[in-house]
Amino acid sequence: MRLSQVGRALAYHRNMGDNNIRREAERAAAEALKPRTDASVALAVAELAARQAPKILEKAKQDADAILAKAKQDADGVRAQAVQEVTRLQQEWARSWQAALDVGWEPAELTAAPLHHEEPPKPRRRPRRAGSASAGAPAAGPAPRPGTGEGGVSDPVVGIAAPTESA
Repeated sequence: MRLSQVGRALAYHRNMGDNNIRREAERAAAEALKPRTDASVALAVAELAARQAPKILEKAKQDADAILAKAKQDADGVRAQAVQEVTRLQQEWARSWQAALDVGWEPAELTAAPLHHEEPPKPRRRPRRAGSASAGAPAAGPAPRPGTGEGGVSDPVVGIAAPTESA
């Protein structure tokens, strides 16, 4: 081997040694910086997630509003059905009372012992609001038939008196 070849070989091995040392130093530096790098990555992820908070809150508010609206609609439906059922039952009571009167019973006979039937309540009209457009106009709905307790009333709490217990 010639001297120039030996010099090249030494330079090659020396550069290889430098490359190995460099790689080892980079690996050691990366390992030493790993906790800081991991903390920086965790911080970036947390920051990005936290920036979504207003969108998350807005979505939750919209979802809650939709749930409340649906619940109110359901509750209104339940109330309306109850009002209809109570009205139907009270109208049936009034029709049955009238049917008994039509076949010859007197109110005093029906309410006296031993029967103790109560006369169905008469429908009460709602007072008109002063200054309303319908003041002076006839009430909406059918006119009540005398003695039946029917017609024109859809709210049993306001329009028809509740039955009372008799002793």
